[in-house]
Formats: sequence, C-alpha cells, structure tokens
Amino acid sequence: MKKLLCLSSLMFALSVAHAQESSFTEDFSKLTDDVSKSVKKGWDKSKDALSDFSDDAKVQLDKAGESIKSSFDDFKNSYAVTDAATLQKYLVVEIPAVSLEDEHLTVTVLLKNNQDKPVKFKDLKNKVDVIVLDQDSIAYFATEASLQHNNKIIVPAKAAVKVTWQFDNVATTPVTLRLMNADYPLPKISSGFSLKSLGL
Repeated sequence: MKKLLCLSSLMFALSVAHAQESSFTEDFSKLTDDVSKSVKKGWDKSKDALSDFSDDAKVQLDKAGESIKSSFDDFKNSYAVTDAATLQKYLVVEIPAVSLEDEHLTVTVLLKNNQDKPVKFKDLKNKVDVIVLDQDSIAYFATEASLQHNNKIIVPAKAAVKVTWQFDNVATTPVTLRLMNADYPLPKISSGFSLKSLGL
C-alpha cells in the first residue's frame, strides 16, 4: 500500500513538473518570438529614425559596426584600403619629396604598413582619390597615366612602398595632398630649373 501511495505521489509530482515545464517552454518561446520581432522591427526602421537616437547611442552603434567589420577583417589574408578611415587605420603616410617644374608637380609618397598582413588599395581610379590643393582649396588632379600606373597598390606586411603621382597644369603652390579623402600636409615644394622661371 505504501509503495502504491509513493508511486502515485511520484507520478503526480512528475505531472505537475511537466505541466510547469510546458508552461515555461511556451512562455519562453513566446518571449523569444516577441524579442525577435522587436529586433527586426527596430532594424527595419528607416534611416530617418536614427535622428531620434541620442548621440551616445549613435556612437555605440558605430563602434559595434566597426567591431564587426574588424572581426571580418581578421579572417582575410590582407587588409583593404577603401576610404580615409581604412587608410589611416592600416597605413602610415609620409611625403618625403615634392617638386614643381613648368606647372608639372611630382609628389612622392611613402606608404608604411605596420600590420602583420599586406594592405591593398581597392582600384585607385577615381579622379578625386588623389588630388592636391593650394591654400585656397583649389584642386589639381593626378594625371590619368599616373592613376593608371598606381591603381593597384599593395604594401607588404611590415614593409613600405614608395609611390609617385604626377599633376599637370599646376598654376599655384599646393599645400595639401588629399589621398582617399584623407588630408596630408605637403613639405616645402622645391622648384626645378625651367625656362618659365626665367621668364622665357
């Protein structure tokens, strides 16, 4: 009799536990669905809705995106320069020499890679990717031949490469190199010998 009573009690306890577990599972599943819907709804909002976020929230979102991008970069065999941010992140840019002769400007740039992987430029073909500006922000574009020659730059890991760009019809003195929308001050420009400099 005692055994039967114990067995009945055990079965009753198990049935109660099962009922509670089923209820918990259903509640948890509903909660998960609700959260998923909320997240999807949040990401489906238009970009205009971002204006409702605080500046702090926007900064946190940017950091999260950058962190995800960096994680993907770690899986690649090389890093890619696609804009000013990636240029400044992966490379050190130095300008050892600049010369101007007969309105023809030559800019020599040293690209230093301190990373443990090669750094590649993604097709430097756009005219606005390599320009020089004078003190009044008048822009001069690198020549087509110069862009074509340097359109696939690769900087090996823990190394540097020297790149030269040419600019024609430079009528004023440039003071800034704008590379991939990142600005670098030009050193004092040395003028070469020319007939124009003599007024001939």
